[in-house]
Amino acid sequence: MSIKATNDFPTPPPSVVEELVSKDFREIYIETDSALWQREDGLLELVYCAADSAMAFFMENQQQRYDDTNRQRWSLSILCTHDRRMREFNRRFRAKDSICSSLAFSADNETYEHDMDNGSASYTSRHLGDIALGYRAMQREVERYDLDKRAHCAHITVHAVAHLVGLKHETAQQLQFMEAREEEILRRLGFPNSNPYGEAKFESQGSPQPQQPVNLQ
Repeated sequence: MSIKATNDFPTPPPSVVEELVSKDFREIYIETDSALWQREDGLLELVYCAADSAMAFFMENQQQRYDDTNRQRWSLSILCTHDRRMREFNRRFRAKDSICSSLAFSADNETYEHDMDNGSASYTSRHLGDIALGYRAMQREVERYDLDKRAHCAHITVHAVAHLVGLKHETAQQLQFMEAREEEILRRLGFPNSNPYGEAKFESQGSPQPQQPVNLQ
């Protein structure tokens, strides 16, 4: 199977659902194939909340708030996984034999028009793409650069979402623009550190080419 927005994905605990369900028109699907992500209380919930906050920020920042007659629904999928899978993805989609903490796989940006149940409104559905997060790679970065683990987990999630909406860091100007928005999202999440990278500048992870959903097989 591929990482796609389906109802088969595990859902967050009820407490998170109750908090976010009112924020309709943003859908996040999380799957994990590594017990490491489940051993720490609240880590998957943090990934969920970080992704939701990033989506909300970029929808607002790009002036994509719509009235009740023309709204937009964004979705994305996240795989929380382990080193072997991250290396596999890097080899397949980036031709790199290495492991990184996050990868963003942009969708084709195709949109679909839908009618609401009452027939009086419509919305545009857009699947942004798929994200893969590696637990041990994240942990190594935390230890190497003396970072707060929860803040870094939120950061790599936000960073991946930023790539899915088209942000890049190929030039110094692009990097500064991207970092400023990541920092604002992290502040909204309760991580006020003005420099989430610490002293580190991690490998450019971006959206691999070709831009295809991650294949789990």
